[in-house]
Amino acid sequence: MSSNFCHLHAHSEYSLLDGLSRPEQLIEVAEENGQSHVAMTDHGTMGGYFRFQEAANKSHVTPIFGLESYFVPDINNDDKDTKAERFHLILLAENQQGLRNLMKLNRLAWTDGFYSKPRTDFEMLEEFGDGIIALSGCMGGSISQSIINDDIEQADKLMERFMGIFGDRFYLELQPWLEPDQQKVNAKLLDYADYLDVPAVGTIDCHYPRKVNRGAEEVLLAVGMSSGFSAKDKEWAVEHLDDAKAEPDVVKKMEILWPNRRIKFADLPLYVMPTHEAVEAFEGSGYFRPELIENTQVIADRCNAELKPGKGLLPSFTKSIGLKSTSESYLEEIAYFRLKEMGLDSEKYREVMKMELDIILGKNFSDYFLILWDICKWADRQGIRRGPARGSSGGSLLTYCLGITDVDPVKYDLLFWRFLSGPTYEFSPVFNELHKNE
Repeated sequence: MSSNFCHLHAHSEYSLLDGLSRPEQLIEVAEENGQSHVAMTDHGTMGGYFRFQEAANKSHVTPIFGLESYFVPDINNDDKDTKAERFHLILLAENQQGLRNLMKLNRLAWTDGFYSKPRTDFEMLEEFGDGIIALSGCMGGSISQSIINDDIEQADKLMERFMGIFGDRFYLELQPWLEPDQQKVNAKLLDYADYLDVPAVGTIDCHYPRKVNRGAEEVLLAVGMSSGFSAKDKEWAVEHLDDAKAEPDVVKKMEILWPNRRIKFADLPLYVMPTHEAVEAFEGSGYFRPELIENTQVIADRCNAELKPGKGLLPSFTKSIGLKSTSESYLEEIAYFRLKEMGLDSEKYREVMKMELDIILGKNFSDYFLILWDICKWADRQGIRRGPARGSSGGSLLTYCLGITDVDPVKYDLLFWRFLSGPTYEFSPVFNELHKNE
């Protein structure tokens, strides 16, 4: 049996009021555990991907880019009300094509599929399922819910559809909890694994980084549900406040104050477990098979997608107007020409302009500023009215010199950092002198 267990179902703080771990902590704890890979599968969002990969680049852990999507079989026939939870489905990017498709699916879920939740259905998966590995989901998954509700006919139909879309990229997801519904789901999923020859895999569904964070996770969940507490719940909490204060354990405090809260993980150790603890959890579940552990590494080894930041998505401004110079050199030329033209060609202004250009050019934003400059010039020629500045852009000398804004940030000691942050706060002596008291 493989000695390594890889977490393929884990939430970060981007699963708002549900996940406690920072993206960096998922990598950090996986490395502490000696685990080769870890997935980040937040609810309906990919917001933490860049932080996740940056942390992984500084470690020996390979990141797996995933998503816990809100799934319905058919968006056009979704009869659940707005408050009802949609089914959960784990999607993992196997390769670059899969990562692109995962992004397309999530975009469609938030646009065409949005109804209270960003929904994904079979039609979307059929179109954009290539390069994606799918896990059937936790107890909130569509197959699991059909099993819990004794609707085996529906579970069979869902199995057939998922297998048809994903083929050998579809895995049955088991978790080691002793709850009756989970036990019922595990038994049926292993039946499917045997007679349909579908691989099964074990997950922990991590919501917080380490065992010691269990109490903080319970508080986070309570905050997320606080708007739904009834007057009776609040009255109970007030009456038992002294008892809660006397209890040192945070989870027990929560049990005293809000024993009937709708969602709680008090009895579930949903943290980024070391391999031996994950194995022990499955061995104690009554439904242990070696492949539940082994397949986590099999799936992890299949996943090699990576983010490739830095590729410019904007057209080259200079090429589009037929100039041989680069956008960077053209922007610099215009910036310093405008300083002279506006009578601002002093050492102080040139220092601030150099500082801004160093950051803007370093971030490959030259085309963005030139395109915006061209749009503003066109609007002015057409007599289209616009404001003197929008938000933090008033802190930039470059936007002022390009005529994008009408505010001189040097004159009024405005902060460029509110507009665009650089890699360091230590720049020119002039800039530091300007902002020494900030």
